[in-house]
Amino acid sequence: MLISVCLGLSATVNAKTFRYATTGDILGLDPHANNEGPTNTMKGNIYGRMLHRKADLSLEPDLATKWEKLDANTWRFSLRRGVKFHNGNDLMPMTFSFYKRQTQEASDMSFALATIKQINKVDDYTVDLITKVPIPFFC
Repeated sequence: MLISVCLGLSATVNAKTFRYATTGDILGLDPHANNEGPTNTMKGNIYGRMLHRKADLSLEPDLATKWEKLDANTWRFSLRRGVKFHNGNDLMPMTFSFYKRQTQEASDMSFALATIKQINKVDDYTVDLITKVPIPFFC
């Protein structure tokens, strides 16, 4: 009797189906690979980025809370606190150095960071991105 009462009180789960329409196949979800339209669109809905372009093409913070230009080739980003990866690890400045290394190693996405000279940790929530030449991406 007690079991039937407990089972009767358990919450029911409403399963819902997520449908995603796209113009082609998703080639993979590795953020360092597969640079093509449908895959990039799907990855853009999964992975965070420092900044995000709004519909009017202006920039808004995503993983960064703010950013500033220090000189012609240096941009400083303040990272959002409390961001976690799927395994529970915190987002840290070292994450971006790892991403840069991963993207440089025979990746379809290597072009995306070709202008980045280095990434420096300033503190636990601040990272400097130094470019090879002045670039207007973050303006």
